[in-house]
Amino acid sequence: MKYFILLLILIFSFQIISAQDTSKTELKHGILFQIDNLFTLNNFKGYTFAYQYMLDKESKSLRFGITTYSLNRDREQESIQDTLLRKSPNSSTRWDIKLAVDYLNRMMQYEKFHLYVGAGPFIGYQKRYDESKQISPFGSSKDIADTKTLSVGLNFILNVEYQLDTNVFLSGEYNISTSYSYSKTKSKSTLNDVAMLVGTTKAKDISFGGSNASLGLAIFF
Repeated sequence: MKYFILLLILIFSFQIISAQDTSKTELKHGILFQIDNLFTLNNFKGYTFAYQYMLDKESKSLRFGITTYSLNRDREQESIQDTLLRKSPNSSTRWDIKLAVDYLNRMMQYEKFHLYVGAGPFIGYQKRYDESKQISPFGSSKDIADTKTLSVGLNFILNVEYQLDTNVFLSGEYNISTSYSYSKTKSKSTLNDVAMLVGTTKAKDISFGGSNASLGLAIFF
């Protein structure tokens, strides 16, 4: 319930701002949100930040999205086997970034409803490093995996918007995307600091499919 109240306050605040000078100012800049269960506001389509720029009086627009993610994890496990203590320290580091640009064109308008179709490219990069060790009175072993992944693709968009106010729009959107990704993993295993196995694994993936429909909120200023 508190998320619904927050949503109403946010919309009402922007209504006051837009009502002050909407006749003189053209609304071109939009911030996008996604509405989930129980009217919870979240990042639009998983992006860290999503921004929309109107090109000409709400009929054509560009939409930009950026996603960033980082993880640094350390974990150590201890076990006793035959009265001997064994340690297994593990570490994992991950860093992701994704950029997307969509072009949207209004195909139809009926009263406050707007139908948009669009498409746009995206590119993503991920770097992951995993290290695991086994330490015992008899010696130590270590496994390392260093993976880099590059992804590119296209989004195809069908979007229906309803104008709640001059600068507030509620939307339902469906996406179909196709993507190609290439990953390269360098692995190394050592026993008592002596290299036992060194190798490189390469992988290529091609995917095509649709996403679940999403409910969004756009506020322009």
